[in-house]
Amino acid sequence: MKSMRYGSNDPYIYENGTLKNKLEAKTVEELEDRERDITALRIAFLRYYVAVAQRLSH
Repeated sequence: MKSMRYGSNDPYIYENGTLKNKLEAKTVEELEDRERDITALRIAFLRYYVAVAQRLSH
């Protein structure tokens, strides 16, 4: 993913063009990796809860 160029005075963007974020990722690649990991965990939890709900409903 290419970063867009913003003004250097923007307080919400690191100098390399990455948006400041709660995950404290400093590069676009690092942010994408962390977002991917979070998404994978959420999917795993959802699958678990669906399986538990199906067992409880029978």
